[in-house]
Amino acid sequence: MVRPIKYRAWDKERKEMHDVYALFLNEDGTVRYVYFWDDTPMEKHRNVELLQFTGLLDKKGVEIYEGDIILFGDNAIHGGTHGKVIWLESRVGFVYEFIDGKFKGQCTDMVDDWRTYEVVGNVFENPELLEATE
Repeated sequence: MVRPIKYRAWDKERKEMHDVYALFLNEDGTVRYVYFWDDTPMEKHRNVELLQFTGLLDKKGVEIYEGDIILFGDNAIHGGTHGKVIWLESRVGFVYEFIDGKFKGQCTDMVDDWRTYEVVGNVFENPELLEATE
């Protein structure tokens, strides 16, 4: 099965999340600018934080992206209730970082029980979820 490569972007100036239509890169691989699906007319956006789709869906069928905050299912064995989805270079993949519980601040792979997760927000639009669980 092929995982779709998709992005969404946090517009740092407007403080809004958007689905990405196109990415334009510099020769060194850095982002020159992006276009959003909902732009009319098309605008070049440069001051954005790109968030990649993990290829996974939560228990309600919602796509899980980097930067999402997830609520663990009832059968979570790690003692926490919330995690933040991040890319961890040392694991060459997406992981979740525990926001609370006995493993707070530690990371683990998203392969264990991801089908029981529920996306409840993201770090940009819902920062209070990070604070409320600390």
